[in-house]
Amino acid sequence: MYDPSLLTKLLVSLVIVALALLITRTARRVAAARFEDPSQRKQAWVTIRNIALLVCLALLGLTWTLGGDQSSLPLAAVAGASLIVSKDILISAMGGTVLFLTRTYQVGDFIEVGSVRGRVADIRFLSTLLDASGDADLINGSRVLLQHSAVITSTLRVTPHEHFMLTTLRVFVGDPVACLDRRALLEAAALEVCAPWIDEAERGLLDLEAAHWSRLPSARPRVFIDLASDKGAQLVAAFPCRVEERLRIEQRVLSEYLTRVQAAAATQPSEEALTPADDVPA
Repeated sequence: MYDPSLLTKLLVSLVIVALALLITRTARRVAAARFEDPSQRKQAWVTIRNIALLVCLALLGLTWTLGGDQSSLPLAAVAGASLIVSKDILISAMGGTVLFLTRTYQVGDFIEVGSVRGRVADIRFLSTLLDASGDADLINGSRVLLQHSAVITSTLRVTPHEHFMLTTLRVFVGDPVACLDRRALLEAAALEVCAPWIDEAERGLLDLEAAHWSRLPSARPRVFIDLASDKGAQLVAAFPCRVEERLRIEQRVLSEYLTRVQAAAATQPSEEALTPADDVPA
């Protein structure tokens, strides 16, 4: 028997889906015209897209549940069976809702869940798309789809892309006595490389302290001597940089340090030549 209410609900559902698609496409064009920074542009579009998806799902649910007729029973049965069979979908949906409300991370941030680490490329309702990273957070070209169920059940580490972080660099020295001279050279190298953004990094860390009510270390580069390592005497340099620039800054600090070591070794013989020998006859 023909049911006019079923046809009405189908038409309303098509209109809702069409409006959601129209909103997301319009939001993409608006974000591209308003934001010059690609990460801000992508984050704005992702936020509007997720809001449109949540509203669309809510309206579809209301459309098919209101009225109390039997036409909505098959849909409710299928939805209930799907949730029972696949609980990961429900957990991922809960995780997506929590991430949307708390904005734990954004597009461009580096996150780590278990053994998976990468830069956030897209935040969907049930999953997050990551540009996978390797050593020193170097993007390796592969992508990982992280289900939001893992975000709820595992420990999540977030490194915001716009914030400065304190990274550490270990340099093997070998001779513990040489650590005293090499320490000054490594600290001078780190100061030379990081000088343009040390003040900005210091202000950023102070803002994080005020926002999170916590104590953070200074952004000024420092070098520590590690004699407890089984690999021998090491120098540990701590300096500020953004997560995406970590590898590049580490290489610059190392290059500057080796240049200073080479210069110090080149000037050492000339200084010894100026010192009078004890065994020279009078």
